This record gives sequence, C-alpha cells and structure tokens, in this order.
Amino acid sequence: MSDLARRLESAADGTAQPLNFLSSLDPGIGKTQTIIHFVKALLASPKHEGVSVLICLGRLAEIKSYVGDMDLDEGDYAVLVAETAENIGLNGLGTDRDKARVLFTTQQMLESRVKRQGSFAAVSEFWFDGKPRQVRLWDESCLPARPLTVDVTEIEGLTECARKIPAFLELLDKLIGEIKAAKSGECVSIPDFEMESDIPVASALGLYVDEKPAKQNILRDLYLLQGNTVTVSRDGSNRTVIHYEDTLPDDLKPVIICDASGRVRQTYPHWAQGRGDLVGLASAPKDYDDLTIHLWKHAGSKTAWNDKAQATEMLRAIVEVVNSKPNEEFLIIHHMVKGSRSIDLPAYVETSATDPERLHFTHWNSEDCKATNQFKDVPNIILAGTLFYPSSYYEALGKLSRALAPAERLSKQHRKEIELGEYAHLILQAVCRGTARKAIGNKSGKADVWIIATEKSGIPSLLGSIFPRSKTVPWMPVASTGRVGDAINA
Repeated sequence: MSDLARRLESAADGTAQPLNFLSSLDPGIGKTQTIIHFVKALLASPKHEGVSVLICLGRLAEIKSYVGDMDLDEGDYAVLVAETAENIGLNGLGTDRDKARVLFTTQQMLESRVKRQGSFAAVSEFWFDGKPRQVRLWDESCLPARPLTVDVTEIEGLTECARKIPAFLELLDKLIGEIKAAKSGECVSIPDFEMESDIPVASALGLYVDEKPAKQNILRDLYLLQGNTVTVSRDGSNRTVIHYEDTLPDDLKPVIICDASGRVRQTYPHWAQGRGDLVGLASAPKDYDDLTIHLWKHAGSKTAWNDKAQATEMLRAIVEVVNSKPNEEFLIIHHMVKGSRSIDLPAYVETSATDPERLHFTHWNSEDCKATNQFKDVPNIILAGTLFYPSSYYEALGKLSRALAPAERLSKQHRKEIELGEYAHLILQAVCRGTARKAIGNKSGKADVWIIATEKSGIPSLLGSIFPRSKTVPWMPVASTGRVGDAINA
C-alpha cells in the first residue's frame, strides 16, 4: 500500500514518469482506503491546491460508493457518465466538472470520449481549471486494447440481409472464402467496404435494423477492421479472424491501475514485456490459510452442463453440499441461463435445498461476480464449473498485450500463459465475493469453496498460487437420487 501511496503522490507532484503503473492488492487489503486517504490529504494540502484527480471506475454503482466513503463536500467533486435516464441522478452529483478537484467517470466513458477526440488531452470534459487532470486512477481490470474476434460463421450470418446490396454481398462472400481457405496463423485483408462498395457504415447498419444487436455489433466490428490485415485463428473446426483496437491513449500516462487480479492475470507481464510501458508496483497477496478449497475433478464447462447425465450429477452434488450446512449462506456461481437447452441451475437447486432463502446465485461475467461487497458475509462459495472462452479470444488477448502485428505469431507458451491467467483472474474475483474477501491483518476471512474443474483444464494446479497457503481437499460427491434428478429429466 505504501508503494501505491508513493506513486499517487508522485503523480500529484508532477514527478511521475509517463508510464502505466500497476498496483496489485488482493481484495480487501485496503486499496480503496489508500485512495480515499490520499484524496482527502490532497484536497487538504496547500502545496497541491491546483492539483486534480480523475477516477475511472468499472461500474456505476462504485461511483456512489466512492463518493459516500470519501465524504467529499459537494464543491469538491463531479460525475461524468453517459446521459441516460438511469444516470441523470449521477451526473447531477457534486459541482461543475471544470471546478471539481475530483472527477468520477467510467472506463467506458473515457475510452469512448478519447476515441472520438483522438487523445486524452483533447477531451475538455475531463479537464480541471482549463487543463487535463494530473492524477489519473484506473480502478479494476485494465487492457491496453480491445480484443476483436469475428467467427466466419458470424460473417456468413450477415449475407442474407446483404443481398439487398449486391456489391456489399460480393465483398462479404469474397472475405468468407478467403478466411475459410486460410490456415491458422495466416493473414487476410478485410475489404474497405466504404471505398470498394460505396456503402458507409450507416447504410450497412440500415440493412440490419430489425436484426439482433449481436449481429449489428459484428457488422460494426467488420467496418472497424476494414482495410486492415487480420490473423486467422482456428476454434475447433471454425475459423475466426482476430485483431485488436488500442483504447488507452498514449497521453493518458502516467496512470495508476489498481487491479486485485494484477498478480495472477498474465496480460500484465506480457504488456510490460511487449509494449514496455507498464511497471508493476509492490503487490500484497493475502494469506489464505483460513480458506479451504474442495476440488471435484469433473468437467464443468458449458458443454458438460448441456449434457443431462453430467448436469444431473453436478446438481445432486451441489444440493448435497448446501444441505450439509443447513444454517449457513451460500453463493453459487454458474453459467448464464440462455435458451431452452440451458440448465436453470438456481431453479433446480432451490427445489431440493433446505431453506433456499439462504442461497444466493449469480452467473459468470455478471456485475455480482466481481467488484461487489454484497456477499462479503457469505462463508460458502460454489463455483459450478468455470468460464472458458474460445481459443481465439486468448490469442487476441496475448497479441494485444504484446502489441503484435497481424503477421507476428503468439507462441503457444504465451497463449497458454494468458489462458491460465484469465482462469486465475476469474476464480480469484469469484471466490473473493464471499468472506475470503475480508482481511484480518494480512489473512483472509474464513471460507469454504467448492470448485468443479478437470485436471486437463490446468485449474487444479493454479489454486495454490491464486490463494497462497490455502488448503485443497478432494470433493467426493455421494451418489444420490431425489427431486433434482426427477426435475432435470422431466
């Protein structure tokens, strides 16, 4: 924490190097308190009267939390978020932005404004007293670019609507053929749709106005990539084009990134090695001696959950665990329920659990699965499988982290490091929603965690490094029958 405080002070003094500084403090160690005390000291310092702060947060809910915890006077802060009906109250908090020493915004807002204006310094909405703010904080996960992955089958899904404009359809068909003909690692060029078919993005989007947002986003990504060379990657039998879009402007530096997953997520060391402008500050991992991990070496992917026999077995095991502690709360993290083929895990578990009111559920990648304190008193966490992305996604993360050109290959070792780092990041964040989040000195709160993961995934061998000094014991479910099996087989 002292290293974080020193870097914040150097930014305020104007002596920080133009670099990205990564602070890796495990959940609950005191990152937020350090920032709060720094801001209060800065506002009270006569020496720093004209120094201002920009805090970029990942979630809107965190803005109100920070404002409340800092106990700032209304004249000291302002908020800048998207102008939507639900955000009107947030933008009205505090004072005029140009007069506020502390400005809270979202990471998405910063990225979108910078993309529009071309640089951080050009975005006057982030200024204080007519100039860019000196202290810049990025709270939570950070990447220097946005990964772009488009599956060839997704491009094929655009062709039906494209038939209304033959020139546009011809370009899509040509691109599809080139991607399918390419080997993994080879490059193809995305057509310049506007130049070659005289179809601007607005006109192209007009063809898909009645289609789902996902299809419209694919089209936007293709237009973003138009005229660029991209890499072809294989996801099983499918081919995917991968690239990335830089999102952090060079003149945002110096910026201090506070990410609890910083010590386990491998995008950061690859960023430091490949781009050369990221410096790691002293990390502070907790002692997880009071954390017991119950590991069941069983497939827990979406594919496994879509298999009725495997899903029944896992549901019975989960019900067995929650009923073994009938007076305690549980948080169960599961795959998102999507479509009729998906298993509605919460519904099935609640059907057979004793006192289901004590159970909490959230799905992977939800807001409740990261950066929230609402489950901090829940002592039992069940990870009903873990989240896996397509291979192309991890490759895109690796390439953007190291700033590789399309023709430059990411080594298999580096891609695997990125993949395992993403597993570790998700598991650390999920487990630390519960009592393990707490810190008693440098020790975590007492907690029990149940994890479903195969040896092949590499996750079992990661657990000791994700949670130093934790205990891993076998989770051996007892075969059972009952309402869970009846319900899923109905």
